Amino acid sequence: MKKIYLLISAALLSAGAYAQTLNQANHAMVVGNSYATKQCDSTGVTPGGNGTGQTWNFSTIAIHNSTLKNYNAVTVASTGSAAAYPSASVAVSAGANQNSFYSSNTTDYKYYGGDVMVGTNAVVLNYSSPLAAARYPMAISNATTSSIAGSISAFSNNGTFTGNATVTATGTGTLNLPSMTFPNVIKVVSVQTISFTIIVAGTLNMITTDYYSPSGSKAPMFSIASSTLASPLGNSIQTFATINSNYLVLGVKEQQDQIALGFEVFPNPASDVVNVSYNNPSNEAVSYEVINTNGQLVKSEKVNSSNGFNKQSISLNGLSSGMYFVRLIVGEKSAVQKINVQ
Repeated sequence: MKKIYLLISAALLSAGAYAQTLNQANHAMVVGNSYATKQCDSTGVTPGGNGTGQTWNFSTIAIHNSTLKNYNAVTVASTGSAAAYPSASVAVSAGANQNSFYSSNTTDYKYYGGDVMVGTNAVVLNYSSPLAAARYPMAISNATTSSIAGSISAFSNNGTFTGNATVTATGTGTLNLPSMTFPNVIKVVSVQTISFTIIVAGTLNMITTDYYSPSGSKAPMFSIASSTLASPLGNSIQTFATINSNYLVLGVKEQQDQIALGFEVFPNPASDVVNVSYNNPSNEAVSYEVINTNGQLVKSEKVNSSNGFNKQSISLNGLSSGMYFVRLIVGEKSAVQKINVQ
């Protein structure tokens, strides 16, 4: 199982691409993107240091496997909220009433709100003045600020809010997670301070620390989210830690194999069949494996292959919709690509 997990990340890291900079291509969600998270034990978890050359060590954190949550970037219209978020171009959805709305271009990534949890309370935010979630390119010490305003719904009541937000890339370094190590990570801290009125006035402060591997995933590898809600009706302080459950470290050998094989899968997303192309320079034995996001082998087969360039088809019959990893083994080399099955 560990070997499978270590190879999964080959689908998500391009060899040699270690820039600690976020841009539209490696950060902004587009329709068809997907990822999954699991909640971790947040007791005693702190964000760690800022600056260059940091090591953020969460290698002993406990992961709660029962809390797996899948996220998919979908059209805004498919959420039924197009009228409420007319300026958004994509929604990141974890299911009904679990949507966040965004738009992006080469210089900006804007957040228009959606469904959030404040402690155990469900809150809906709709930003009439969007939050600048990033200004590209975003590297260490880059910061962006926003004056935000809009409507808020909570406790079966509606109200309004105003406030400000700051998003800052505060550090770069190495991220250690259980059985995982990510070099060239960038730490991004988002702070929102909101004053709201829902029956009574109150304040909501939200701080999220995200650790990104820009060459690995648009979603953060690890996140710490804290919220403080204060009002005459009561106060609430909550902290949650989540881990990106799909991605583990890619070793040097897997990077080299990825280049040597020139492995590609298409179309992606796929439905009934996915095609694979690769180079078999020494007429080696070839097989493939299809692995789900829990690291389980769901399909495998040896295939006929000739010397040089090859293109073959893999049947996806029997696979439910979701994200999978196709691992190609050519002799002693292997490479992995991520696919979305529809």
